[in-house]
Amino acid sequence: MASDNPGGVTGGGRINICIWGDDEQRMTEFFNALAKGGTVEMPLEKQEWGDAFGGLRDRFGVDWGVNIGTKDA
Repeated sequence: MASDNPGGVTGGGRINICIWGDDEQRMTEFFNALAKGGTVEMPLEKQEWGDAFGGLRDRFGVDWGVNIGTKDA
């Protein structure tokens, strides 16, 4: 996977973990659980490419991306 990182990389050695799925309820539960005690950097919402996507940093400092695709894709 590749993506832009407008904020740049800081602290060295950072990784982003991304998860994809098409079960909106389950993926939203994942997002909300990871966000507890962390920081939502991009709310989980529909994006211009058609999927819902959100980004956050969990309470341990790990960056996550959650993508909810359509079942048609």
